Amino acid sequence: MEVYKFGGALLKDKAGFEKMAKVIREVDSPLVIVVSALGKTTNKLEKILSAFRQKSYGEGEGR
Repeated sequence: MEVYKFGGALLKDKAGFEKMAKVIREVDSPLVIVVSALGKTTNKLEKILSAFRQKSYGEGEGR
């Protein structure tokens, strides 16, 4: 069994998904696929969390 992890930077567009699919198709053994948040999703989630913390707790970036 192999584990392949594909990052969000690769999966930012159609070409990235096509590259991932090509790699997956070439594997002949059992495969576990792990996919990160797409594109800049993680960055957006961090901004939302930061804004929430600032509004709710009057805090900066960290807690």
